[in-house]
Amino acid sequence: MRRLFRRLEKEGVLDPAVQREIDSLRQHGIFAIASPDLQEAVIDYLTECAPTGFFTKGATRTGKHHPSWQNGPSGILRNTTECCLILPGLASSLPDFLDDGKQVRLDMLDIAYAATIVSDSLKWNRLGEWSTAPHEIAGAKAWTDFALPRVKRTRLTLGEVLGVEQAVRWHHGVWSADFRKGQGLTPESWLVHLSDTVLAQKALEKIYEPKQRIDD
Repeated sequence: MRRLFRRLEKEGVLDPAVQREIDSLRQHGIFAIASPDLQEAVIDYLTECAPTGFFTKGATRTGKHHPSWQNGPSGILRNTTECCLILPGLASSLPDFLDDGKQVRLDMLDIAYAATIVSDSLKWNRLGEWSTAPHEIAGAKAWTDFALPRVKRTRLTLGEVLGVEQAVRWHHGVWSADFRKGQGLTPESWLVHLSDTVLAQKALEKIYEPKQRIDD
């Protein structure tokens, strides 16, 4: 992730708070992806495609739908890491994610991790403004435009690319911009949606106070 750090340093935004939240996301989200090629694709996507606001801005413009600590500086990163942390636990309770021995399938969990990391990457645009376009659709397109060419030159699979695209596109579940009644969602899409919904609740402020740093 050196290229990402160099980019942010060049942009003048790599302060201790941003560094802390990136380190947490790297440990609990990016490095949790078991597939080396998918993990590398996610890192390169963040480096080349994610606007600076993904690393520095809060999770919402109004503060209406997220707890306070996700609405401060680097709040999107904090929210993304928190979502990644609960993915394995949620997946272990969903039959579609389990193999015959009731173990979570890592290939499916990989897609959920990658989609969670990509899902809110375009909430803020390159001008530092809140995106007026549905960020789930924009993020899904940006991911596929970036990742599809890698299928021919790396071991990243078409299934992984499209699996992440679907889960990004539908991570708001029934509230996704182009959702229609009867729309079928993949298990990975539902998992990403569930984690996103749980960790966006304002009620979390009544339950606990977060650590300054997410660590082991």
